[in-house]
Amino acid sequence: METRFHRHSGKGLKRINSFFHLIFPNCCVHCGNELPVIRETLCFGCESKINWSEYQDNEIENRVLQGINDVHAVSIHTLFVFEKEGVEQSIIHQLKYRNSAQTGVIFGRKLALKFLKRNEIKHIECIIPVPVFHRKKFDRGYNQAEQISKGLASVLTIPVIRMVSKTKHTVSQTKLTREERLSNVDKTFWVSQELLKFKSIALVDDVITTGATLKAICKEITSVNESIRITIFSLGVAKFQ
Repeated sequence: METRFHRHSGKGLKRINSFFHLIFPNCCVHCGNELPVIRETLCFGCESKINWSEYQDNEIENRVLQGINDVHAVSIHTLFVFEKEGVEQSIIHQLKYRNSAQTGVIFGRKLALKFLKRNEIKHIECIIPVPVFHRKKFDRGYNQAEQISKGLASVLTIPVIRMVSKTKHTVSQTKLTREERLSNVDKTFWVSQELLKFKSIALVDDVITTGATLKAICKEITSVNESIRITIFSLGVAKFQ
C-alpha cells in the first residue's frame, strides 16, 4: 500500500514538473534554446563548447599560486577557463546578474566531483566563501560564492562556515589593472578569530583573474592563523594571455 502510494505520488510529481516546464520552459543560459526537463542550465551543444580546465590544471595552479604569492595557499581547483563571449561567461553572468543562485549550486557540485577524482578531502575542515559587501548581497539576493560553496558541500560533506566578511564597498575589479585590483581590495576584509581552531580550510570564489581578491583574503586569514593551509576552489579562471 505504501509502495503504491509512493509510486503514484512520484508519477504525480513528474506530471506537475512536466506541466510547469510546458508553461515556463527552461532555456539554455548561453544560446537561449529550450532545454529538455532533464537538463538544468545548458544544452548539450553549448556544454560541449566549455573550455574545461582539466588538461591545464598544473599550469593554472602554478600561475595562480604565483599570483597569490602566499605559502599557505597550497592548491587551486577550477572547473573551466573563462573566456569573454564564451559559454563560460554566460554561466557566470547567469549566476551573478540574472538571479540564478541555483547555477552556483549546480556547478559547485560539478567542481566537487572533479576534485574527488584526483584528491582526498580528509585534510579540509571547512569551506569559506569569498564574501561580498552586504549591500551587494542584498541587491543580488545572495552571495554567488556561497551558492558554489553549497554545491561543493553537498558532495564533499564539509560544512560551510562564514568567517570572512567584506567591510567596505569596492568598485568592480573587471576593468582594473593588476596593481589597481590589489589596491582596490587591500584591507577590505575582516576575519574571525574562530579561524584559530582550524588547520586547513577551503576558500571559494567564482572566477580567478589576477588573484588579487584571494591574495588580500589569504593575507588577512594568515594574520590570524599563521599555520593554516588554504585550498582554493573557483568555477573559472581567466584565460592565459
